[in-house]
Amino acid sequence: MLDQSRVLAKSIDVDSEELTGTLSFVVSSVLTRNTLYLRGNMSAAATLSNQAKDLQHEFQRTGDIVLQDEAIVLLNRALGLLTRKGIDPLSSEPDVSPETAALIPVFKGLGEALGSRFVRRGDVEDIDLSVRYLERATQLITCSESLTLDSVRNTYPNPFLLTMGLNSKGMLSTTLNNFAVALTRRYGRTGDVGDIDYAVTIQRMALEADGHGNWSRWNSLGTALIHRYEQLGRQEDLDESLACQRTAFRLGTNLEKHDEARLLSDLGTVLMRCYTRMGKVEDSEEAMQHLRASLALAEDCGEYLDSQDLIMTLNNLGACLMRRFLRLGNLVDINEAISAYQQTLKIAPEDHPTRHTLHNNIGLAFFNRHLHSGDSQSIQEAANAYEMAVTVTPPGHPTLPLTLNNLASALHALFDDTGDASHIEMAVETQERAIRVAPGGYGQIAMLQDNLGMWYRSLYDVSKDPTHIEQAIVAHQAALDSSSPELHEYPVILSSLARALRLRFMVTLEQSDIREAIRLTHKSLELVPEGHSSRGSHLASLANSHQIANEVHPNVADAEASITYYSEAAQLRVYSPLARLNAAKQWAAVAMSQHDKDEATAALDMSVELVGTVAGMEQPVRRRYEHLAGLSDFILNAGAFGIFTEQPSKAIEWLEHGRGLVWTQVNTLRTPLDELREVNPVIAENFQVVSRRLESAAQESLAISNRWNLAQGAIDEKITLHGQAALHVRLAKEREDMLHTIRTTIPGFESFLRPPSITSYMEYLPEDGFVVLINMHPLRCDALALVRGREEPISIPLTKFSWIQALKLREILQDTLVSKDLISRGAHAKSADVVEQGDVIEEAEDQVSDTEPDDGASRGVRPLHKKRGVAASKPPEGIKEVLQYLWEDLVQPIIEALALSTSSDGKTRIWWCPTGPITFLPIHAAGVYRGVDTVCLTDYAVSSYIPTIATLNERVKDREQSLASSNDQLSSGLFMVSQPDAPGLGSILGTTDELDRIEQRISTLGISFLRLDDEEATVDAGLQGMEKYSCIHLACHASQDSEDPLRSGFFFLDGELQLSEIFRANLKSADLAFLSACQTSTGCEKLTEEAVHLAAGMLSAGYTGVVATMWSIHDEYAPDIADDFYRYILDSSRAGDGGDEAGKGRISGENAAFALHHAADELRKRLGETEASFLAWVPYVHFGL
Repeated sequence: MLDQSRVLAKSIDVDSEELTGTLSFVVSSVLTRNTLYLRGNMSAAATLSNQAKDLQHEFQRTGDIVLQDEAIVLLNRALGLLTRKGIDPLSSEPDVSPETAALIPVFKGLGEALGSRFVRRGDVEDIDLSVRYLERATQLITCSESLTLDSVRNTYPNPFLLTMGLNSKGMLSTTLNNFAVALTRRYGRTGDVGDIDYAVTIQRMALEADGHGNWSRWNSLGTALIHRYEQLGRQEDLDESLACQRTAFRLGTNLEKHDEARLLSDLGTVLMRCYTRMGKVEDSEEAMQHLRASLALAEDCGEYLDSQDLIMTLNNLGACLMRRFLRLGNLVDINEAISAYQQTLKIAPEDHPTRHTLHNNIGLAFFNRHLHSGDSQSIQEAANAYEMAVTVTPPGHPTLPLTLNNLASALHALFDDTGDASHIEMAVETQERAIRVAPGGYGQIAMLQDNLGMWYRSLYDVSKDPTHIEQAIVAHQAALDSSSPELHEYPVILSSLARALRLRFMVTLEQSDIREAIRLTHKSLELVPEGHSSRGSHLASLANSHQIANEVHPNVADAEASITYYSEAAQLRVYSPLARLNAAKQWAAVAMSQHDKDEATAALDMSVELVGTVAGMEQPVRRRYEHLAGLSDFILNAGAFGIFTEQPSKAIEWLEHGRGLVWTQVNTLRTPLDELREVNPVIAENFQVVSRRLESAAQESLAISNRWNLAQGAIDEKITLHGQAALHVRLAKEREDMLHTIRTTIPGFESFLRPPSITSYMEYLPEDGFVVLINMHPLRCDALALVRGREEPISIPLTKFSWIQALKLREILQDTLVSKDLISRGAHAKSADVVEQGDVIEEAEDQVSDTEPDDGASRGVRPLHKKRGVAASKPPEGIKEVLQYLWEDLVQPIIEALALSTSSDGKTRIWWCPTGPITFLPIHAAGVYRGVDTVCLTDYAVSSYIPTIATLNERVKDREQSLASSNDQLSSGLFMVSQPDAPGLGSILGTTDELDRIEQRISTLGISFLRLDDEEATVDAGLQGMEKYSCIHLACHASQDSEDPLRSGFFFLDGELQLSEIFRANLKSADLAFLSACQTSTGCEKLTEEAVHLAAGMLSAGYTGVVATMWSIHDEYAPDIADDFYRYILDSSRAGDGGDEAGKGRISGENAAFALHHAADELRKRLGETEASFLAWVPYVHFGL
C-alpha cells in the first residue's frame, strides 16, 4: 500500500490553481436510501471528534497521557460510526463519495493523536497506525477533487466537514505536514531510510501547498532534511536544512514562546551539525546562542516545562556542548552537557519512550569525559548509564545493538582503568549479545564484530589462553567479510585483523602470521588518503609489525622498514601528539638498536619536542601523569645515548626537555600563550582554537573505534575519508602558518613554543660553582657538569657506580629509616599507588592502625610496620655504609674531575640535579666518616639540589633582574607559623620552641615579622602572610600528593593550604621558604624525573630557595637547626650590607645554602658520628639558588 500511496502523492499537482478555490468533490448519486442514516451518524461523529479535540488540548496543557488515550477512544468510536460494519476503512482502495470524504478529518485526527501518544510511550503500533491514517487522509483529499463543499453541505446539513477544518489548501498542507512528521518519527524508531526519504518528499509538497509562507512547514522540512543528512551524510541536505531553519526563523514572528523556543532549538542543532562538518567556530557560537535562548524561553513557559519540546531542547543543548567538547577539549562544555542530559531525565516521565536514549547520551558524555581526563568515576558513571539504557530499551528496538556495544566499550574501559578481569569478561559477553540481537542486514554489524575481536584480544592479555586470540581473529575476519573497501571502517578492520595476527605470531612465531599482518596493514594504509590523521595509526602499526619481525628473526629489511614507518608516523603533523611521541620513542629505540646515530638523534629531537605538548597544561592532571610515568626510562636512555655518542650538549637538552615537566609547565610552558595574549589577544585566541581543533581531529581518528562504537552521531562517519583528510591538512597548515607568523612578526616570540637550546641553559647559570646533572641508566652512569662561561658541558663517566648499586643503596637507606619510623607513605600522603618501600611495605591500610598512638617524636608521620615475614635486606646501621658508597663510587670521581680542594671557608657551590633512583639518596652528605680521618663532600662544597637546570635558570634570571632594578622587596621580613596541634594529626610540640628561638634572634634587629601559633594559624592568614613577607618558616604537618602535586600542602587550624592556592597568590616577593616538616623533598618512585614534592613546588611558586627534609625530623633537634640557620643568615646579611647597623631590618635567603650547611655541621659536631647523628642532620637539604 505504501508504494501505491507514494504514487498517488507524487501525482498531486500542488502548484495548480485548482487548489486555490474550494475543495471539490465529484457529485454523484448521493441521495440514496442511506442518506438519513449517514446524517445521524455524522452528527454523532462530529460530537465525538469535538470532545476528542478538547481532551487533546487538555493533554497538551497537563501532559496527562490518560487524556490522550480517551481522545483516541472517542476518535475510534467516531470512525466506527462512519464505517460500514465489518469493513476496515484502511483495507480498501479510497473511493470517491461523501461518505469517504467524511472520514478525512477522523483519519487526520487519529493519525495526529496516535503520533502524539507514540512520542510519549514509544509503541510501534501507534506510529504505524499514525502513518497509515494520515496517509489515507492524504489520499482521500487528493482523490476527491470533483465534489464541491456546497454539494456536500446540501446533502448533509450538519457542517461536520467544515468544523473539522476541511478547506482546500489549509487542510491539504496540514495533513501532508503531519503525514511527513509521522514518517520522520517512524524513521527514528525503525531506521528505515525509505521513511525519511518519503518524509522529505511529502514535506516539500506540504510547503508547496501552503504557498511557502508558513514557518512551521519550513521548520518541518528542515528537520526531515537534517535526519536524512545524519543517515546519508549528504552535504546538500545539511545546507538545505540550515536554509529551511533560517527561513522558518525569519517567518516566525509574534510566536508563542514554546514555538519560538522550538525554532531556536532546531536552528541551533543544525548549526552545530554544520560546525561538526566544517569546523567553523562561528557556527558553534551561533548554535550555542540559539540553544541557550531556546532553553530560557522554554523555562519561562510554565506549561512547557514538562513537554517533549523541553526534553528535546535540553537534549540538543547537551549534544551540541558535547560536540564542541570533542572539537575543543574544554571540560566546561562536557560538564555542562552532562548537566543538561541529567535534567532531561528529571523531566521525562518514567514511561517516556526516549528514556533509553537519554540514558545513553549521559553515558556517552561521561565516557568522553573519561577519555579526556582519565578519571575513574566518569567511566563508572558511563557504565552505569549504559546499563540503565540497556534495561529500559524496548525489546527489538533498533538502537539496542548499539547500546549494548556502548556498554561493552565502557566495560572494556573499566578493565583498562582497574585491571579487573571481570570487566573484560562482561564486555565480551555484552558484545556477543549485541551481535545476537542485531537484525539481518544491520548496517553496523561490522563494527560490532570488530569490537568483539578487540575485546577478545584484551581478554587474552589476562587469560593468556591462545583460544582467545583465535576467537579474536574469527571476529575480525567476520567484520571484514561484513564490510567492503569503499566504506570508511574497512581500513580499521584490516588493521584490527593484522594486530590479532601479529599477536598470534608473538605466541606461535609462525612467520606466515606476521607476513600476513604486514600485508593487511599495507593494504589499510593504501586505503587512507594522504593527510588523514588516521594514517598515523596505520603507519605505527606497520612499523611495529616490522619491529617485532626483526626482533624474532633479525634482518636489515625489517629494521629499516620499522625505522621508516615510525619516522613517518612521528612526523605526521595531523596525528595525535601522544601517538606521535610514542612513534618517535620507538623510532629512536630501533635506530639505537641498529647503531644509527643520525636516525636516533633525529628521533630523540622529535621526541623531546613532543614531550611538552603531550604533558601540556590543558590536559587533566591524572592524564598528564599517566603520560609522564612512562617517560622516565626513555629520557634517561636518551641522555645515555647522547653521552655515549659524544654529544653532551644534546644529552643535556634531551634530559631537560623530558624531565620536571609538571613544574616546568606550571612555571613556564603555560606562559608563552599568556604572554602572546597580552601582546596580541586575537592571534593568541585563534592559535589556541586551531590547536585544539587539530588535536581533537587527531584524537577522533586515533580513537575511531570508540567514536564509532559510541555513536557520536552517525553523520560524522558518513563524511568521506578524503573530506576528513582535507580538513586535517588544512588545520595543520593553518597552525603552522600561525606559528610562522608569531615567530617572524612579533618581537620577543622568535622561539615561541620551541624547546630551549643548550645555549639558553648555559646563559643563566650562577656566577660561581658547578651544576652537576647525574644521568642514571641501567647500562651506564655519567655526570655532566655545567659552568657559566663554558660552551660545552663537562662529561664525567662514573664507571664505579651503577643503576643496580643505586637501587641497593636506596633499599638499605629506606630499610633503616623504616625501622626508625622516619619515613612512610605517610598518614597524610594522598596518593594510593606509590609504595616507597617496594615489596617490603604493606598497603597503607595494613601499615597504620587508626588506634595506634602518635608519640609526637617526629613531624607529620605515623609509624610504619614491616611486612610480616619479610626481613630487611640490610641492618638498620646501613646509613653510614650508604654515605660511604656514595662518596667513593659517585661523588669523589666528580670532585676529582672538577679539581676541587678542601677549604675551611669560601667553599664552592654545587647544584646537584640527580635522576633515576639516586633522587632518593643524600648526595650532599656523602663521605667516609671515621673521626679525624673523615673525608666528605661537606669539606669540599656547599650542596644544593635542583629539579631541573631550567628551574635554576629561572631563579638566576629573577635575581639578576631584581638586582638590576634595585628592587628592595626582599627586605619585607619573615612570616612564621607554628601549628603543633592540627585537627586530626599528631602533636608536634617542638614547633613552639623552634619559633621562640627564631623570634628571639630577629626581634632585636628591627626585622619585620609575623608569627602565628595554634588557633591563629588559619589557611587565610597563612596565605596573607606569604603574600606580605619574603621569607617564610612553616613548622607544621604537611602532605604530598604524588598524583596531583598542586594538591600538596600544609596543615593549618582550619584545613590545608595547598600549593594550588599558593600559586594563585602570585608571590612576587618570595625569597626563602623553610619547610620544617617531614619529607618535604621526598619524591615519587613512579615519577623520579618529576620531583613531585613540596620543595620543588615551592620553587615553582616563586621562592628563590627552599629548605626541606628528606625524611622525618625530630622535635629534639629541629629548634637547634633553625636557630643556627637563622643566626648564620642574619650574620651574613649584616656583613653583606656593611656592618651591624646597615644590615638591620633586612633578612635575605641569599646565603641560605651556606646557612644550612653551617647548621647541619654544628649539629653533626654536637652529636658525633653516631647513627642518631646521621638521622638528625642528613635529612636537611637546600633547593634552589
